[in-house]
Amino acid sequence: MSEEIAFLSPNMEHNQSKFRDNRLNTKIRKVRRHFVQLDRDNLKSKLSLRLESCIWRILGVKKITDTKVLEMLKGITESSKKVDKLKIYADWWATVTDAGLKLICENAKKMSSLERISLEIAKCNQITDKGMETFSKSLKKMPSLKTIILNFQGCDKLTDQSFHHLSQALKSLTCLNHVFLDFSSKHITDKGLEDIIKGLKRLISLQTISLKFESCMNITSQGLSNIKKALKKRTSLQKIHLNFNNCPIDDQGLKSVSEGLKDIFSLQTIYLSFEGCQITDQGLEHISEGLKNLNSVKTLSLNFKSCIRITSQGLTSITEALKTLSSLNEIFLNFEKCQAIDGKDLKKISESLKGLHLLQSIGLDFSSCSKITDKSLEVFSEDFKDLVSLSFLSICLHQCGKITFKGKNNLRENLQKNTTAQDIRVT
Repeated sequence: MSEEIAFLSPNMEHNQSKFRDNRLNTKIRKVRRHFVQLDRDNLKSKLSLRLESCIWRILGVKKITDTKVLEMLKGITESSKKVDKLKIYADWWATVTDAGLKLICENAKKMSSLERISLEIAKCNQITDKGMETFSKSLKKMPSLKTIILNFQGCDKLTDQSFHHLSQALKSLTCLNHVFLDFSSKHITDKGLEDIIKGLKRLISLQTISLKFESCMNITSQGLSNIKKALKKRTSLQKIHLNFNNCPIDDQGLKSVSEGLKDIFSLQTIYLSFEGCQITDQGLEHISEGLKNLNSVKTLSLNFKSCIRITSQGLTSITEALKTLSSLNEIFLNFEKCQAIDGKDLKKISESLKGLHLLQSIGLDFSSCSKITDKSLEVFSEDFKDLVSLSFLSICLHQCGKITFKGKNNLRENLQKNTTAQDIRVT
């Protein structure tokens, strides 16, 4: 049985009495001895290092620096041959630099059985392209890696050069099954994204692709143009997660995504989030073409919040695609602040779902859609009668000015009468 080992429990309260800084080394030595003993007992296969304020401030540590990272790692890798999962988490409070990243890499390379690495160092502004180059070179020496999770969100000194190095490393990791990348930096452009996509293209055994590039104002539809080549004709891909919220991406970008999704019949989970992007009805028509007849999809999540140019026409395209997803278990649609959508569109959605008899969870968000009225909710629940597997149903109608408290109550009561769902939320 694999056990996760953390340095200290993350549940410690902030107000516990603090120790003085000069006791830190004693604490670290105790932690290191703890790891050595666990290894002797054959319990350790997953190693988790948490460098966050709620833990280390209790010890009187004012700042986690590269020196303290080294102290933590000393002695651990001497007995780490059985570690196959490594997770390092640092919050905004930790000051990890390129040197600290290098120390992590040098110790990770010694873990000969390593199959999963998770490096979450968000908002560490001391990490630069040089540190990412070092990390990428180390990745090339970890041929057994099957899962890689990188979260460098808010590390604003990273540029496209980092993605060139990372792309080269990804190409060499032929055993990779799962890739999760979260890089949200103001200096990343289409060139960096294109390099990452090229790196993924060669990994033919990928089962999961997750790309999160929120609020990257220099990433446009041009950066997504190669994604269709990276996705096309994959037979093992099961999950895809694309998050480009608040990037200047338009309908052409969705067309590239759609062409990539088309005919990937192994897909089971699709998560697409383009909140605040320059999407119109044409973009939704592209997405619907990519979704049609993907009969293996069990979970679908589409987020087009604040895409204010979307109208009934675009939503109609999505509903036509939904009717073809016969294996769907879960669906989540977010059209918050798409103010051109009205009550008739709600009815179109319910009608498109009524034939999907395997549905267990439905989540709909139409907050701030001011054209939806109490009257349009009256017939909304009728189409869910035949969804015998439905257990969860959530409808969010916050700040819909024409919907009253009574209208929401009536909808809740009708859903309770007409559905099998035990968990019904109307807000």
